[in-house]
Amino acid sequence: MSTPAENVKTMFDLLAYSVKNRPNQHSLGARQILKVHKEDKEIIKKVDGVEKKEIKTWNYFELSEYQWMTYKEISSCIKLLGSGLRVLGLEKGQKLCLFAPGRFL
Repeated sequence: MSTPAENVKTMFDLLAYSVKNRPNQHSLGARQILKVHKEDKEIIKKVDGVEKKEIKTWNYFELSEYQWMTYKEISSCIKLLGSGLRVLGLEKGQKLCLFAPGRFL
């Protein structure tokens, strides 16, 4: 088996299939960072055969419970995004590159 159903060939087909068959099932989940715990540890690095002590800070994340979106909610968001891109002039077959810098602690 290479697809979940006969007419599922693309990611959009897969989403449509999932919305039809399980609209209210969890699809995508995300967690918020509630707190960052920092801990300094002394490590020994070996550079060019010479051992050197160094303090390294480790970050441990305390996370919230998952906040879920259903297949139906995801489908609605994707349709809104697609409509907005069309309004901005993106045509079928054109490529889009999105870039967003990450948040570093």
